[in-house]
Amino acid sequence: MPRNLKRLGPGAFRKCHRLQCIALPPSIRYIPERAFYECEGLRAVELSDSTFLIGEKAFERCVSLSRIDMGGSLRSIGACAFKGCRSLKSVRLPETLRSVG
Repeated sequence: MPRNLKRLGPGAFRKCHRLQCIALPPSIRYIPERAFYECEGLRAVELSDSTFLIGEKAFERCVSLSRIDMGGSLRSIGACAFKGCRSLKSVRLPETLRSVG
């Protein structure tokens, strides 16, 4: 992903079934609602230390998602952000997190 990318729109990668891994650059501070909705092949996500918000349903139905690195600045996770992520067995939440759902 380009390091100078400023933002993702809602549903930006919606139903990208072949997407397997993604590392978001530091310029992405917010993951909008349904940004990765139903990315069935997505297995791993790495957020940068500047990402502070995961929007509602951002990763909903990413059934293969098994690893997510939350970074060190995450403050909020929206409702149903990981709903249906049945391969996600555990998540390490950063100390900066203030609200979930």
